[in-house]
Amino acid sequence: LDFEGDPFANQGAGREYLAGLWDRDGTFTSWWAHSFEREQTLTEQLVDNLIGRPKVDPGMHVYHYAAYEQTALKRLTGRHGTRESELDTLLRGERFVDLYAVVRGGIRISKPSYSIKKLEDFYWGHTRTAGSEAEVADAMTSVVEYERFLVDRDQAILDSIERYNREDVRSTHDLHEWLEDRRVELEALHGGQPRPEVKDGAAGDDASAAEQAEAALADRLRDAGQALLAGLVGWHRREDRPRWWEFFRVGDLDDEMLVEDGSTIGGVSAPVQAGEVKSSFLWRYDFEPQECKLSVGSGAIDVNDPHAVLGTVVELDPVAGHIVLKRGKRTPPAHPRGFGPSGPINVGVLQSAIARVGAQVLAGDSPLGRALLERHVPPQLTPSVVPSSQAAAPREQDGSGESPSELVVRVGRGLDGQVLAVQGPPGSGKTTTGAALIRALLDDGLRVGVTALSHKVINNLLTAVDRPALQKWEEQDDGRPSQVTIVGANDVVVQALSGGTSNLVGGTAWLWAREDLQQLVDVLVIDEAGQFSLANAVAVSSAARSMVLLGDPQQLTQPTQAVHPDGAGISALDHLLDGHDTIPSGCGIFLDKSYRMHPAITSFVSRTSYDGRLASVDGCEAQRVEAAGVLSGSGLRWFPVTHEGNTSASDEEAAVVAALVSDVCAGSWTDVNGIDRQLTLDDVLVVAPYNRHVARLLANLPAGARVGTVDKFQGQQAPVVIYSTASSSADDAPRGVDFLYDLHRLNVAVSRARALTVVVASPALLDADVHTPEQLRAVNALCHYMEEATR
Repeated sequence: LDFEGDPFANQGAGREYLAGLWDRDGTFTSWWAHSFEREQTLTEQLVDNLIGRPKVDPGMHVYHYAAYEQTALKRLTGRHGTRESELDTLLRGERFVDLYAVVRGGIRISKPSYSIKKLEDFYWGHTRTAGSEAEVADAMTSVVEYERFLVDRDQAILDSIERYNREDVRSTHDLHEWLEDRRVELEALHGGQPRPEVKDGAAGDDASAAEQAEAALADRLRDAGQALLAGLVGWHRREDRPRWWEFFRVGDLDDEMLVEDGSTIGGVSAPVQAGEVKSSFLWRYDFEPQECKLSVGSGAIDVNDPHAVLGTVVELDPVAGHIVLKRGKRTPPAHPRGFGPSGPINVGVLQSAIARVGAQVLAGDSPLGRALLERHVPPQLTPSVVPSSQAAAPREQDGSGESPSELVVRVGRGLDGQVLAVQGPPGSGKTTTGAALIRALLDDGLRVGVTALSHKVINNLLTAVDRPALQKWEEQDDGRPSQVTIVGANDVVVQALSGGTSNLVGGTAWLWAREDLQQLVDVLVIDEAGQFSLANAVAVSSAARSMVLLGDPQQLTQPTQAVHPDGAGISALDHLLDGHDTIPSGCGIFLDKSYRMHPAITSFVSRTSYDGRLASVDGCEAQRVEAAGVLSGSGLRWFPVTHEGNTSASDEEAAVVAALVSDVCAGSWTDVNGIDRQLTLDDVLVVAPYNRHVARLLANLPAGARVGTVDKFQGQQAPVVIYSTASSSADDAPRGVDFLYDLHRLNVAVSRARALTVVVASPALLDADVHTPEQLRAVNALCHYMEEATR
């Protein structure tokens, strides 16, 4: 099996325009797709072709070279919301075989790489026939030629691409035959070699029935013209699939890859007892600093046995390199090769809530979830009362001269079954504005719910409101304010709201999606709505009559694992922004003033991420640093550091950062009120993209330095921010261009600063190969930063 894909087609979303399949009998089958609709047809016909084959040949496998074909099929079934369960059956049955992994793990060749073109010399002994018949001789040329076809519509171009694809799948077939010959040679020397057991890949009866019910509801919604809601019906199941794939994938990683993978923890030490909690012991494991996807409160699995949960994570520091697990006293601690993240959590309550909304819409009702999907915004939001898209200062809205924050409170108090979206860029007072609105709603006698992606974000907003509140949270937070009462039982929340003993309650989506909480609050406020999925927003919508979305999609975005049908894979706030960087006039309210950043920093952030609409409040221009060399003053600084071969940590950059911090801490700074004082370590944030580089920086900096990744510092600020990127080049960067150059992460890093932002980076990062419009924009932003910064 081999795909030909164009990453530039479909407005940068990409398209798989050709799939080729070579049968053992020499039959070649191809499927073409020149539109989004035809790509769905290609997906359905290809999967249908594959899913029926095991019934005829129980030992059937699909061979491909490298991971692209599996990745493409997962993306296609998710994007079009079709044949997902059938693909799952093939994956569970382990029908796909990546011959690249086989070759890399079992064959040593006299070539500089394991490219299939290099391997062909061993089993073909000649150049490919396609090279003499057509212009297309490699994957990139195929893309270029396909783009030429889209303009010229010349069938000869497609014929040339298909000949190239045909040679690729024929080569994969012949490689498999050659590897089987090597197997015969091995068995002649060492005896029979076992083959993996054939699996049928069938799902359990309960899972199949639930998925069939979801599919039937989605079909009815699509027939009723509700394609977006239909795509959301299967959102959670779609999100769970990559987690299950990941759950089983980690066992195939070798010891080195466990450390490098970015999701697992490898190289762990033997366990050491670190305490006890009730009927459990705490066990500490040490490891070298690395990236991982485990989190406190989740289970840690044995990578060699994904069904074995080794304990609950109670402490994790991937930078210092240790993890503490809680495990029952009767069970001795394990010493695994590595830890992996646990599988998906139970999302049944969320799936049921979306299904209820779907049923209500089919019955002709108009629940709040429908208002969200159809973007029913308050009627008070008209272009005459909302700042224009190019606003650089507060406008007089409706003649009263009210600020955007005041407008939020006024419009929010008048909500009646609508959705109010509020976009708050860095330092714009989003939390303060949200708290003011909630207090006003409470003063009006309304019941208010608060939700977000995490308990801590919910607690932060409830703290800012400073009114008596309940928060559903299993953990007891010793530092919580006295106004917030933590409760562990859902029934307590239901009774408090229905009985009128509480009118302000916070909890995650798992609370608000419950059927017994329907319509128990008047307004539901979703904080950090740029990270809150549209699917979960629909799931919680039944709890309220109206909804407020607070957040900023231009900062850190919602974490998703899967590809979803068009429009279903975004956050709730992104849905209201409808493809814009800032909330359109008449669709919501943009908080257009930053109370944090010096105007020179705000100017860069505004033009890069906010359509030029963000400006600093008067007085921010007074903020400045007095220190050695170019660190004096305010605005942007660029420190190029040349190095080679560094991936996720750089000694060269760590040394430069240490010198910069030393210089800064010997200086002083002037705040927004014109007050001068000495700078300290606490006044400098040092930001890095990778945990390994965080560890390297900490080793070079004095104790007490504030060092962390972008995720750690969202919501924080300091007079000076130093962002050290670590990687020597784009090619060296773990997780590639999409992660290191991510516009959202650059925005968060730069916008933590009040007076001075310093980027320390390899100059080679400015010369990066890009493959999508999004990558081009991201690399361009770093280039713009360099051009505007003082060097």
